[in-house]
Amino acid sequence: FYRDLLDTPGEVTKMVYFRDIFVGGICCRLEPIEGTTDTKLYIMTLGVLAPYRGQGIGSCLVHSVLQASRMSKFENVKEIYLHVHTANDD
Repeated sequence: FYRDLLDTPGEVTKMVYFRDIFVGGICCRLEPIEGTTDTKLYIMTLGVLAPYRGQGIGSCLVHSVLQASRMSKFENVKEIYLHVHTANDD
């Protein structure tokens, strides 16, 4: 996982700070789609600290990735996906 972080494009890896406190972030990686020259964008991690939830921070992070995926650098991105941990009660 941590090795993947070093190879992620900066346009789809964002961190949010409030008064020098890290409160949220998103990190994605590009993956090939077998048999094509197309790629998919996998949201490896997305999180916002509990006290800062409900303020639109997570939505802004996802929106920034969606906007970045429309850049010419990512023109071959045909899918964006993520996994959700179902036991996440927080």
